[in-house]
Amino acid sequence: MKLSLRWVCDHLKIDWKKINVEKLVEKFNTTTAEIEEFEEYTLDLKPFTLAKVISSSKDGCAVECPEWKDKPVLSARDDVQEGSWYLIKKDSKKIEWAAPIDFGYEKDGLLPAFTCSDKDAKSGAWKKQIETEDYILDVDNKSITHRPDLWSHRGFAREVSAILDITLIPESQFLTKIPLIQETEKFKASKEIPFSISINASGCNRFSALYIDDIAWQPSDLVMASRLLRLDNRPIDLFVDATNYTMLDMGQPLHAFDADKLAGKTIEPRQAKSGESLELLDGTRLKLIKDDIVVADTEGPLALAGIKGGLSSGVTPQTNSMLLEAGNFDATAVRLAATRHKVRTEASARFEKSLDPNQNVLGIMRFIKVLEAAKADISYTPKIVSLGSVAKTGTIKVPHDFIENKLGTSIEPAFIKKALEKIGFEVKDTKGIYTVTVPTYRATKDIKIPEDIVEEVGRFYGYGSLPLELPQITSTPEKDTTTDHIDLIKQMLATSAHMHEVQNYGFFDNEFLKQINWKLNRPVKLANSISEQRTVLATCLIPGLLQNIAENKGSKDELRFFEWARVWRTNEKNKNKVDECRVLAGLFYKRKGDVDFYDAKVNLEELFTALGLTIEWKKATNPAQWASKYQTADLFYKGKNIGNAGKIAKAKLSTIGGGDAFGFELCGDFLVDFKHDVIKFKELPKYQATSLDVSVMVPSKVAVADLEAAIEKADERIFDVALQDIFVKDDWKDKKSITLRFFVRDNKTMQKTDIDAVHAAVEKALRKQGAEVR
Repeated sequence: MKLSLRWVCDHLKIDWKKINVEKLVEKFNTTTAEIEEFEEYTLDLKPFTLAKVISSSKDGCAVECPEWKDKPVLSARDDVQEGSWYLIKKDSKKIEWAAPIDFGYEKDGLLPAFTCSDKDAKSGAWKKQIETEDYILDVDNKSITHRPDLWSHRGFAREVSAILDITLIPESQFLTKIPLIQETEKFKASKEIPFSISINASGCNRFSALYIDDIAWQPSDLVMASRLLRLDNRPIDLFVDATNYTMLDMGQPLHAFDADKLAGKTIEPRQAKSGESLELLDGTRLKLIKDDIVVADTEGPLALAGIKGGLSSGVTPQTNSMLLEAGNFDATAVRLAATRHKVRTEASARFEKSLDPNQNVLGIMRFIKVLEAAKADISYTPKIVSLGSVAKTGTIKVPHDFIENKLGTSIEPAFIKKALEKIGFEVKDTKGIYTVTVPTYRATKDIKIPEDIVEEVGRFYGYGSLPLELPQITSTPEKDTTTDHIDLIKQMLATSAHMHEVQNYGFFDNEFLKQINWKLNRPVKLANSISEQRTVLATCLIPGLLQNIAENKGSKDELRFFEWARVWRTNEKNKNKVDECRVLAGLFYKRKGDVDFYDAKVNLEELFTALGLTIEWKKATNPAQWASKYQTADLFYKGKNIGNAGKIAKAKLSTIGGGDAFGFELCGDFLVDFKHDVIKFKELPKYQATSLDVSVMVPSKVAVADLEAAIEKADERIFDVALQDIFVKDDWKDKKSITLRFFVRDNKTMQKTDIDAVHAAVEKALRKQGAEVR
């Protein structure tokens, strides 16, 4: 954003030439925001003069130059008006139209007509009106996004007055005081103001209007235009220039409508209707959506609110009356609309920063003051219609100790009070507690909490003056047991079971589900799926692991995958609810040969042991659809089912090319939340334990867990049982050989007769299970 130092000093009681620009930039950069660069501006008016157009045709324009006593012919241009004054220049005996770039504007083009008397044009007195010296300050926009008050010369002057301790001229001297008609949402047309005005958009906070019933169109004012040009704003005519000038001066965007073009004598900010269109002043046609806010009459949109006006209702040389509006629009709504339609303007840049809601009325008063200074020929109804709630100042209480503790230094109360009052805050000190009243131009976005007040004090105290000490921070480490459990689980499966972790999508692959004949159980379908192949959230992790096997089985004969992820199912009782839970699943796969059930079980038992779990394996009563009917177990902890494990059904494996696999699916929430009992030291046994082996032939349907349980119950001196071996031969019909080892201890040294008695009891218990002791 560019600012004119000379213009800034209009609001300060100081001659702009007395300001040390380098010192100002240095202080501003360390106190407020970043002035990226500054440039001295000088203008030599000797090559320029004012010329009146005598005649115009396609062959050229004949003009009269009283100052040069010449009547040259210049190139033709479509926008000239006979009898109007234009700036021309002489360069190496060549006379041509003056261009905006000659006065600091960055783009080329043509200058508009200007207001000038014959006498001033003849004598060259007009040159005394134009400012030929200045400094242009370039402020980094990013550094003031939180300071909507700085997006104007008045706001910048307020900051400079505090930094350099210069008196700020009262705002009232820049305004023409006009009475207000304050309403909430609607104003009915009256004799004085023949327009109905209302607010019908949630994104419009305030909306004000002034009816100017009689105007005489005037060309641009030389002084005003020269200031606009050096700040990259192109002059058009007096009334449009005055709206832009007011915006740059006070920070309030304005828009002037040709009052005779407003249909139904009505104006309102409202939400656009889908399908509506609007042609902007530059000829761009927009297709609007319902999220856009527009200013409209009874026939349709007139302007894209807070951004740009429409072509159909703009002020032209034929305009006889005007309705001036000043709104306050939601920052987010303006930002989204400007981005959506790719239309960024000086107005939208300001509204995006959350402007002071109360300044819209001040903007209208400033506009009239600007026109009066330019001696505009206007007549207006001396009442401003203002709709919407008046914004209130903010109040923050801050203890003196709080400020000193945050800044880490001692500060005098008098300094705090003066620093805050210099930027327009009101401060009351009650026994070391400051009650700070924040003006509305700082309360919309910037100053909200006590820490913000500390920042204001700190920047004027000087961050370089604060002691260079690191703050003391006392921190207590927090132990994340959830992460610890998950890390332990993954580490055990990776190191002990030699498994590889995979991370699949949270959605089923519909094509793969068809391939493995998977039936969905309590599925959760997506309302807006990412693709036609991914329309259902995963209810089980096994299909994803089977797909991993199918995609990688050609690389190795043996694969081991596990996944820790979430699954989703519809609630059994309420189909409108979704149950979400964590699951741990894995597969042991061999392309050739068999995966031994008990070898896989040992890998899982090592995991359970590491977690402090004692798991009971029971024959599955209702196996999952992926599991083998006869080689699957439900896993229980103290009677609670925490998952299942077993061989993958051959029918499922055949759909991916065969092989053999063992799978498991465990409740992840249980594993994470489980807290094992505190392990306490037990006195070591005084007597040695004895281990005995027993081999049996049992039917294939008999579970090892049942045999282990029978052995433990056979004699109270048995304290542990472990599987040693299992063997199956093809010529054994539905039978298997199992070797079990059991450990015995007594509170005395056991004799052979004692050991034989225990062994006999074990054999008896096994025979009851249908076992044949070998």
